[in-house]
Amino acid sequence: MSDTLYKLQGWRLRFPVIDYIDLSENNIKYLPMIRDFGMTVKETKSVGIIDLRRNKITSLTKGMIDSFSTHKFVKVDIRENPFLCDCGIIEVMEYLSLKTMPKAYDYLGSLECANPSNVRGRKLISLSPSELNCNKDTVVNFPVVILIIITITLVIITLLTLIYFRNKIKVNLFSILNKNVAT
Repeated sequence: MSDTLYKLQGWRLRFPVIDYIDLSENNIKYLPMIRDFGMTVKETKSVGIIDLRRNKITSLTKGMIDSFSTHKFVKVDIRENPFLCDCGIIEVMEYLSLKTMPKAYDYLGSLECANPSNVRGRKLISLSPSELNCNKDTVVNFPVVILIIITITLVIITLLTLIYFRNKIKVNLFSILNKNVAT
């Protein structure tokens, strides 16, 4: 069943009169981007519901939640999943607290954490980064760290090269400077 959700990406295009797909309790682990094709289908007048409650979905992204806010003809129900509340969920928490979601997605404010155990059962939007042992100031930006490491490595290699070839550099500089003084 976990692949079924991916295969149903355009279900509103192929089956515009289906109003409810029950995929609850099917061990689905990942939530793909679910698109709302309802506006392009003339027969679609109602909201189609994809029920993904009580699966194994552990992660949410801001992109997923943002796509839900644009849905007019599809509602995705992801309640009662074992969400992992770690530093990766901070962006979703902030987004939910700032974004006004459509009425159909009011339930997102009541999503609960399943892990880690110190926040189990707590509402996702009620948590703070410090409760998740995350500090915004210490979140590592990997591209910046890699750039710093590369820069330091290049500086060290340049210094070692200059030290290794210092005698040849002195001879070459002396030769060049003496030619310029002589002429």
